[in-house]
Amino acid sequence: MTGPVDSTSIRDLVRALGGPAAVGRALGITLEAVCNWQRHNAVPEARQLAVWRMAQAAGLPWRPPGAAGLTLPAPAPPPQPEPPLAQDQAA
Repeated sequence: MTGPVDSTSIRDLVRALGGPAAVGRALGITLEAVCNWQRHNAVPEARQLAVWRMAQAAGLPWRPPGAAGLTLPAPAPPPQPEPPLAQDQAA
C-alpha cells in the first residue's frame, strides 16, 4: 500500500465518496477492506485507478502516488456486439 500524494487523508476521501460501505459496494470489496485503507491511510495499488476514477467523478482532487501531472484517461467504451454473419444464399 502507498499513501496519498495530496493532503487528503484516505479517511476523508472515503467519507467524501459516501463512506466505507458505499466505496466497498462500488468496488465489489468488503467494508473491512476499505476500513483497513483508512487505518493505514493508503489505497492498495490494485484499487488506485478505480478510486481515482471515483474521486474524479465526485469532483475530488485525489490522485494516486506517482500520478502528479497525469490525467485520467477516459474509460474504454463497452465492446460492441458483432454483426450477424450474412447467410449464404445459394440457389
